[in-house]
Amino acid sequence: MNGKINSFPGNFTLKYKNKIRLYETVSLKGKGSVFMEEEKKSTLSFHLHLIAETGVLDKYPFRKLLIERNINEEEYAAVLKMLQRLNRLYKEQKEEGLLDYTSLLLEFVGMMPEKLYYWDVLLALREEKQDDTYKGLVDELILLDMKNRY
Repeated sequence: MNGKINSFPGNFTLKYKNKIRLYETVSLKGKGSVFMEEEKKSTLSFHLHLIAETGVLDKYPFRKLLIERNINEEEYAAVLKMLQRLNRLYKEQKEEGLLDYTSLLLEFVGMMPEKLYYWDVLLALREEKQDDTYKGLVDELILLDMKNRY
């Protein structure tokens, strides 16, 4: 473990390099807790890997993508907020008779967390059978992106 300890009154954190992420922060709560925290994370990661192998997540490709890309709760909330906003704008623009949604695609691509590639997100959302809340928006963004590619 390669790291540096930052300490503040009553609060200790350790930043270290690992194979998955460049830097990760672990709270120190007592002697040896760093290794226990790392062991818990490793076990949880392994359990998620086993679940993913069963194919259970195949019904939920968007959620599967989030797990595979190690998206945290804050990043997930930001993506959902962006999708809700863009979906509202898409519906408003469609009602007004607008035909070009390039601005929505640009915002979607530009606001995507760096752990996610916009095209993977669009395809995963399109394949998400349980929830078609963003179906119109996603279909339009895919069509627009494909037009711009060729």
